[in-house]
Order: sequence, then structure tokens, then C-alpha cells
Amino acid sequence: MVEAMLWMCLGLINLRIDLLRSRPALYLRGQLWRLVVGVPLSLAWVYLTLPALVPGVGHTVVLLPLAINALYTMLTVLVGRAKKDRATILLTGLVLSAALLVSLYLNYLVVLHRAIDLRDVPTVTVSDVPAPVMNLEHIRLVPYENAQWRAQKVLGAMGAGFEVGHLNIQLVDGELYWVGPVDFRGLLRWFSFREAPGFVMVDAEDAGVPAEFVPFAMRYTPGAFFGSDLRRHIYSQHQAVLLLDPSFELDDDGNPRWVMSIGKPTVGKTGTVVTGVVILDPATGEMQEYAKADVPLWVDQVIPEFVAEQHNDWFGRFVHGYWNSLFTKRDMHLPTQWEGVSDVFGVVGPDARFYWFTGHTAAAGRDDSLMGYTMMDGRTGEITYYRYAVGFFNEAAAVSSVNAAVADFVGWHGAQPLLYNLYGAEAYVVPVLSDTNILKAVGIVNARTGRTIVKPTLLKAVLAYKQYLGQGIGAVIPTDVAFLQSLEGEVLRVGAATTEGTTLFYFRLEGSNRIFTATATLSPHVALTQPGDRVAIAYLDTAEEVVPLATFRNLEMTGP
Repeated sequence: MVEAMLWMCLGLINLRIDLLRSRPALYLRGQLWRLVVGVPLSLAWVYLTLPALVPGVGHTVVLLPLAINALYTMLTVLVGRAKKDRATILLTGLVLSAALLVSLYLNYLVVLHRAIDLRDVPTVTVSDVPAPVMNLEHIRLVPYENAQWRAQKVLGAMGAGFEVGHLNIQLVDGELYWVGPVDFRGLLRWFSFREAPGFVMVDAEDAGVPAEFVPFAMRYTPGAFFGSDLRRHIYSQHQAVLLLDPSFELDDDGNPRWVMSIGKPTVGKTGTVVTGVVILDPATGEMQEYAKADVPLWVDQVIPEFVAEQHNDWFGRFVHGYWNSLFTKRDMHLPTQWEGVSDVFGVVGPDARFYWFTGHTAAAGRDDSLMGYTMMDGRTGEITYYRYAVGFFNEAAAVSSVNAAVADFVGWHGAQPLLYNLYGAEAYVVPVLSDTNILKAVGIVNARTGRTIVKPTLLKAVLAYKQYLGQGIGAVIPTDVAFLQSLEGEVLRVGAATTEGTTLFYFRLEGSNRIFTATATLSPHVALTQPGDRVAIAYLDTAEEVVPLATFRNLEMTGP
């Protein structure tokens, strides 16, 4: 903070060069007055904004006090009774103009000048094949709204002095969780308690698992004040880097840690890239900086959410430069707008790594279809753009389809649409919430055809979706990842189980080690089949041991 103050003070130099020779005492008095007024104001500005003194552009903090100083000096000379000194007027005019032009360029005009450089900031690989098949065990089913609602419920009496802070999506012991601190409710609560009591965990894959409060005394949080404020405490030792967004994550031993991503601008004051992280113990305030390549493996969000959004936007918006983004918009594509803003969603990839996902739509006009979608590695920031998805429904269209399916239920609505490759066919998994953010159902929307399935649970929705794929409804042709297989043989064993009012029948057939499932709605033969009967079946060939059937026929019986 001291270095930033010194640079700010350079902008407080007295620019009355006409007094320097003729009336030096008056010049020194003017200099003293500028310091008396300017130093406290500069100190307050540095304390509140925490300017990053990154090489190249960080020291332009001097421009703010310099521009104000030049304007004040010019006005003093122009409206004063003394003789107008043309040299001073010229100097202050030049200083003011230069300060404004440099600030304007670094913050705004640089985008016009170097839009192609912004486009090239992210590392992007373009793919013409679908994303790998997702692991169904790690579908992100619980949206942020529901997680926040469930987290607030576990606070109980603590809610009078504390509130749930921002929840971060992350992998904990191989499963997705929403994890966030219990933070202070304003200055008075911080004065009263000085330590936050702990954090909350919400299972992001299973809405049936209760939210959990974990006691852990924390002094350093975003809701604390003065020296205990998280960002200010980190800034005290890391002033030469951009402090991006903090994420609240658990290490391998389940201990909470703040992970503050750090970076630098590469295009003027924008073009932010992540260079590493600072990991801080919220109890003791001890911190350690890591380069991006050396970040511990338990950290998922090396790349903050807003950086992922920026990189996706630059990649699609400036594909042919700045002016193309304003006028012709040739080949331009933008991250899908969700509730009015570009957004990315954290998901688990097929390789069990954390990714930021978003769809990309055409920029011209209103469009309910995708031009592609991206998966950004949450640790490296590398993006894969899957342009294979041209013509697919986008997130907004998927939610609209689910909303139409549940229109008879007052207040029910779709949330957080995430695109997955399910058994070789892209589909959106859309949680259905009530108006109080309670999870009521799960929708699956085929991204190519728009076929929408809404069921009370994820399991039922997935079973119905797999049956839909196996039957080839709506010209859906499963890929080589999951294609339709036929089998004829003797039934070795039959079983049945009823869950939530639905009876599911299980079959073992000779010549196969798999367990096949079906309900009586697939065929009347299902409920009547006994061991020893010969049957003909068709199923979607996946790597799973338990597979739902697409068709079923008992060859011992007549009829269809």
C-alpha cells in the first residue's frame, strides 16, 4: 500500500511553474496545500480500491491525482486575478489531456485497437466431434438457487448475526458440492463476533442429502472489515498482481481454504490471464503463493468464473476483429445469455476434472439454437470449442421447453440447464424448481430434437431418456458410443422392485452378463415373463452393467 501511495503522491506535484522562480514561497505553500488535501484522499482511495501495481500499467494510478491536479491548477490560473501565465496553462492542458487520453486508451480504446489480441488471449482448440460421454454419477443436479436455500436452512439461530456467503461449486472426495462460508451480516455483527463460525456444504449431485454445517472459526472472510477483510489482507503482501476472485475450497484433509486467483492484464488494462493463486488459511491468515503450474491438485477453480466468461466472450465476439462485432457480425458467436447475462456453469467432465461449460449462440438477432459450446478446464484455462453442435437447442430454449412441460404446476420453472453427452446424444439436464426454489422434478431435453422428458427424479428421467434413444424416436440415431443391440435368449432369472410407485422388472438372459430392466409400459409381456421363457430384446449398448430395454417381446406368447 505504501508503494501505491508514493505513486499517487507523484501526481500531487505543484504545476504552477510560473511561481517556481518568481515567488518560490508561494509555490511551496501551494505544494503543501496539495499534499495536505491530496494525501488523505489518495490514502482513502488506495485503501478502498486496492490498486494492483502490475508492471506496465499498474503505475498509471498516478494519472488520477495528476489529472485532478492539472485541472485544478488550470482553473486557478484562468479565473485568478493575477496575470495569466501561458506556459502554465499550456503545461496543465497538456498534462490533463495526456492523462485522460492514456486512461481512455488503456481502459476502452485498446479494445478497438487490439480486439484480435483479445480474441487470442484464451487458448482454444476447435473440435468437430461431440464432447466425450459424461459420467452420469456426477451430473450437477442441484442449482445454485436451491443450494442457497438449503444452506440458509441449516443456519438456524446463527442467522441473526451471520449469513451464507457465496457458494462455490467444487469436487470434494470425487463428488460435486456447493461449499461456502458463513459470513458476517455487516459491520456491527463483525464488531460483536470477530470470527465467523464455519461453513456449509450442499451436495450438488443428490438433492436428497441434507445440507451440512461444519464448525470452523474463521477470522479472514469477505464480510470482515479492516485488516480482517480477505482481499485487503492478501493485498498487504501481494500488491504487484491483480487479485481476481476468491473461491472457498476444501483441501485434501477437509480444511477450508481461500483460493485467491491472481493474474495480470495483457491488453491494456484488460485481457486478464491467470498466473497463479494465493492460498490462505481463514483462521490464521497465513498465505502462500503458487504459480499456475504448481497449484495443489485439490484446487478446482484456478480460473475464476468471471475470467471464464470473459475468455469465452472475447473468443466468440472478436473472431474477425472489433468492427465486425459491431456491423457485419460474420462468424460471430457469443456465450448464451442466462437471466440477462453471460454465464458459465461448473461441471465434472468424463475425466473427473472440473470444467466451466457454456453454450455459444449466433450474435445476430434472437436465436434459440447453438453454434457450439465450450468446456474450459478449471485449472489450466484451456478451452475446447465443440462446433459440432450447430443447430442444437440452446440453454434458454431447453428451459422454455421444460417450462412448457410443467406449465400446469403453478410456480414450477426450469433452472441451470447443463448440456451433457448422455449415451452418445447431447441433452440438457434441467432441474425443475418451485417458486421457493425447492427441487420438484428433473427435465431432460434432447438438444437436437427438443424432445422433453420430465420425471420426479433423475433416475426416472435418465431411464426414460435411454428408452427414448433406444427406440430412435424423433430421428435420433445413437452414435458409436451407444448403439442399439439385439439379443434373443432364455430368461435365467426375473426380479422386481417398486420405487416411488413404479415397478421395475429385472432380467438375466443366457449369453449375457448384464442385467436388463423394463417397466410394464414397455410391453405387456414384461410382467408375465418367467424364467425359462425365450425372449427377444433390444437395448442401448453402453458400458453400464444395468441397462434399460428399448424393446421386449416374449417369444412364448402370441401378440405383439
